[in-house]
Amino acid sequence: MCQSGRLKAVGLTVALLVGAACAGHPVASDSQSARSPEATRFSPGSFDLWVPGEIGPDASPNCGFPPDWKFAVRFGLPVQVSAGMWRFDGCISSPGNVFHDVTVVLAFPDGAQVALPAISQTKADGESHFSVSVLRANAEGARATVYCNYTSKT
Repeated sequence: MCQSGRLKAVGLTVALLVGAACAGHPVASDSQSARSPEATRFSPGSFDLWVPGEIGPDASPNCGFPPDWKFAVRFGLPVQVSAGMWRFDGCISSPGNVFHDVTVVLAFPDGAQVALPAISQTKADGESHFSVSVLRANAEGARATVYCNYTSKT
């Protein structure tokens, strides 16, 4: 379940337990072929939870997932904003819960990875939207993983 592009849980507790079980997910630090001005050193072990983020067409309410989903993460397709600069617009939703230090790790088919701070704190009453940008020739085939904490650690 940790490897699937979608996470569907009957209750938030199940989703959080799955995320906590996957907290050891290995991710390399920044790569020279995927850069961003906001890129940060990354240590996956310093986060309480991680979840794969689906990248696809624009999302609707609850980040495009059914309303009974208790935790949802989605990204729109990458948008080229200038020569070599790609923006990923994202959404995280977990009604009734607040997550901190939300960080996006983008992984590309050539093995390059970059960690980008996305949002310091999510909203408790709905979706939180954010954007991250990466400098590279092509963003095709990117995969996204979102890391966050139950309490602020920054």
